[in-house]
Amino acid sequence: IVVKQNKQIEVPVSEVKTMARRNGAVIKTYIDRSCTHVVCSMEEMKEANIEQAIKQGVKAVSCYWIMACDEQKQRLPEVEFPPGFDPKRALNISVSEDVQVSAVDIDNTE
Repeated sequence: IVVKQNKQIEVPVSEVKTMARRNGAVIKTYIDRSCTHVVCSMEEMKEANIEQAIKQGVKAVSCYWIMACDEQKQRLPEVEFPPGFDPKRALNISVSEDVQVSAVDIDNTE
């Protein structure tokens, strides 16, 4: 994992790296063939080396992915934590099992 210096987060990068290591990550300062993830902001994602890595299958995630995985003690779907993800701005949509959606036929012939 490569963790970029993101000034938009409230948690120091050193803490994010510690959480990542605690969950088995190897932290690197550069992207190479062994890199599986890059933790970055939307702006950093536009850097040429990060764009190239993404094209080659490296997953770009928000630092909140590391934090959420650490908190829940499991690997969470990267797609839920894209670069720029901010949990304070995220929509929390949940559907109760009791809710049933049904289609209504509309007959326009009167």
